[in-house]
Amino acid sequence: ATMSVATNILIRPALNSWATVGATAALSLKSYNFDISFIGANGITLDGYSTPDPEEVIVKSEAIKRGKEVYFLCDESKFKANSFINFASLDDGMLITNGKIPIELEKSIRKKED
Repeated sequence: ATMSVATNILIRPALNSWATVGATAALSLKSYNFDISFIGANGITLDGYSTPDPEEVIVKSEAIKRGKEVYFLCDESKFKANSFINFASLDDGMLITNGKIPIELEKSIRKKED
């Protein structure tokens, strides 16, 4: 069975985001355990995954902690893009993308897998 969890959704038009954000949303996630967490990111560099919104960091971090398996969803435009706040390292989960991963990023990810 599949279950989707929606919590306290806050729309952020200025950031063009439909993200579920904030402390209330993060608190509600604490009562769940996820088999799989899919996490979006605005940027991915050698330093990890990042987002421009501090409120999103709270929720993304909790979803990462609660997931048995974590997958980061980043299209190729996110490579080498660095947003305001890092919320996860490259070894916190697996990357799913539509493009070719830059060589230095791929080397770093593979090194962490070994």
